[in-house]
Amino acid sequence: MVYLRQESLAGLKLYKYSGVDHSLTSKYILKPFYNNIVLPCFPIGMAPNLITLSGFMFVVANLLTLLWYNPALDQDCPPWVYYSWAVGLFLYQTFDAVDGAQAPLGELFDHGVDALNTSLEVLIFAASQNMGQDWKTVATLFACT
Repeated sequence: MVYLRQESLAGLKLYKYSGVDHSLTSKYILKPFYNNIVLPCFPIGMAPNLITLSGFMFVVANLLTLLWYNPALDQDCPPWVYYSWAVGLFLYQTFDAVDGAQAPLGELFDHGVDALNTSLEVLIFAASQNMGQDWKTVATLFACT
């Protein structure tokens, strides 16, 4: 089964992702933070998918604390758990932002991890709001994925 014809492969080599971002927060706060503080922390030869996967591990750690302290999504957790969820989400989005600087063509794995992250973050949100295992939680999962 052929997905791309041979004449299309030449165009694939020339592909470059181009997105437009007019956000002032991104321009003046986030990009300088990523480029000057976060990006130098990673070795230049580090695989971008490893950066993506490392960031996703923070979300997995958040999910594990959720399952330990609030498996039914309807109880209060110790206060430090909520702070750890915030830190984990911040680190995930930071790692997700800098992996593109390492590999502009590594979008497929990155977007797949983003999709998984969305589902897990909905569960974490449901736990933070004590929504329980209810139809509202399922509806929120469907709406966000």
